[in-house]
Amino acid sequence: MKANVPRLVSFDVYVDEARTEATSIYVHPDVESFEQHMKLAATRIDRGAQLVSVVRIDVYGDPGERVVERLLQVSEATNGFPVAVKHHFYG
Repeated sequence: MKANVPRLVSFDVYVDEARTEATSIYVHPDVESFEQHMKLAATRIDRGAQLVSVVRIDVYGDPGERVVERLLQVSEATNGFPVAVKHHFYG
């Protein structure tokens, strides 16, 4: 992952005990890093969204319009999961 998106701060996946639900967390230092990730991973994201049932995507911070547009495209092409942007408020 680091080779494809060298500025990625962290990438973690959490799986429940039954291994039926997972949560992936990507931490980017800025919008440019997130955009680079979306561009480089486009094929994998499209393929992966066809293989699993995405329940929702929550984005924390300001991902920029291009990232949100791309996530909405993936949503519309699959099962129409919600994409929520939660802007930084305090701290």
